[in-house]
Amino acid sequence: MPGGVGGYGSFYLDGRMQTSHRAAYQLEVGEIPKGLVVDHLCRVRNCVRPSHLEPVTPAENNRRGRVWESGAAAQRAKTHCPYGHPYSGENLRICKDGKRSCRACNRRYSNESRARKKALSPPQPRPQRTICKKGHEYAAVGRTTGGGCKECAREALRRSRARAKAKLPPKPVDTHCRRGHKWNQENAYVSPGGLKACRACHRDKSREWYRARAAERRALAA
Repeated sequence: MPGGVGGYGSFYLDGRMQTSHRAAYQLEVGEIPKGLVVDHLCRVRNCVRPSHLEPVTPAENNRRGRVWESGAAAQRAKTHCPYGHPYSGENLRICKDGKRSCRACNRRYSNESRARKKALSPPQPRPQRTICKKGHEYAAVGRTTGGGCKECAREALRRSRARAKAKLPPKPVDTHCRRGHKWNQENAYVSPGGLKACRACHRDKSREWYRARAAERRALAA
């Protein structure tokens, strides 16, 4: 029964399918050595002439047929990936070895791989921490909006303000009050809250207030 696979002739012999060129070589020349294949010297696949057949290794058979060139040409002739995505535009990716790759398929492969890994080892819930890295208890100091330690945030703010203050030029020494009275032990008054006041200014303001009240009383009496 004649037939053909990949351009080679084939038929049934002794109850099983055999290729024509191998059967012709075995009938006319002899057994094919183990590990070798029959190569067509004429490069015609359906040829069965024994003088055109030679047993060679598979590597030598591929070298003679230059199968890598035909395979590369077939790859270059492809315009779409096996799933129908075009090898052009933003979907085309050139690999380091010069081969073309489909970005849509790569994204799908990555998503499927992540889904399989996630299904095999789902993420475990992290235990809730009650103490920060510096030893502050969250129950006592509280948490920030982002979930951090409020005390650590306050310390970082104080350090930031100190660095900014250190960069500022030094303030001039305050030797007089706003009205020009000199600060000394007799004229300066420090309140319990730590505020410094000028006694001379206070006396001047008091006199002005009394004079204004006296003028009002005189105006009412007149």
